[in-house]
Amino acid sequence: MMPLTIDPMPISSQTTSFVSNLVGPSPGFEVKNDQWVSSSFQTGNASYVYILSSVTLRFGRFTLGSLFVKLYSNVNGNPGFEITSFNVPSVAGTNNYDFTLTNPCLLTANTTYWLVAGVSSGSGRYFWAKTDSTVETGLPGWLIGNQAIFSNDQGTSNIWGVFPESGPFQFSINGQSYSL
Repeated sequence: MMPLTIDPMPISSQTTSFVSNLVGPSPGFEVKNDQWVSSSFQTGNASYVYILSSVTLRFGRFTLGSLFVKLYSNVNGNPGFEITSFNVPSVAGTNNYDFTLTNPCLLTANTTYWLVAGVSSGSGRYFWAKTDSTVETGLPGWLIGNQAIFSNDQGTSNIWGVFPESGPFQFSINGQSYSL
């Protein structure tokens, strides 16, 4: 009789949307060198391991520049420390764009993270669509924060303002999950 071996974390190439609020055209806010913007999300419960591989953002471009999208930790309800940086696709008209990771990132369960977008230098100007809708889809326990915030000093003072009449920016968090 052969011994039974169980792989507790099978490898799967199936990517899923952990949480999404991509609802279509709507107003938004500028992303530029002197206005970094951010929205938060919370991961699901500890019964799973979550591997982040990409985010999809509803974005547009006014003028070409050195756009970035990064994942930050949460410190006192604001973006804290940079965790990883996404590869930036060619952004043109307003559409859903996939920002991928070269190396997937492990997300901790029941934890708040922030997506931060900005222009690192120069005069590039972009647009991140927001939504007033509270509709979101995804895995149990995953949530999108209810507001869009901004920093006028590239996050250095860790003072982030809330856009007036803001709902969250539109995005989805994508990757793989494994049951423990």
